[in-house]
Amino acid sequence: MNRVKSFVAPVCNIVQNNKQMLSMVLVLFVVIMMLPLDKLLRTNMKANLITNLKGQMGMLTSVASALLFLCLYFNNDTLNLVLLLYACVLLKLLN
Repeated sequence: MNRVKSFVAPVCNIVQNNKQMLSMVLVLFVVIMMLPLDKLLRTNMKANLITNLKGQMGMLTSVASALLFLCLYFNNDTLNLVLLLYACVLLKLLN
């Protein structure tokens, strides 16, 4: 585990330094995804977002979320870790 931690240490330092901004982005993302925007705007905005993230950028999204998950775990940032997991569930990235 120490090898992995030393390998991702630069990224984890950046995540730790920008912890408040990451929290704000994740909270806003989760709240926006929970709103019934599809019904209000009469579009498939959420479905289109999920399709684009899983289809065209599937590998990049998976690697970025896994790297962010590792960094949040190593930094003991449970709030952002839970928000990231919930965002992944809302985007159906864990399926």
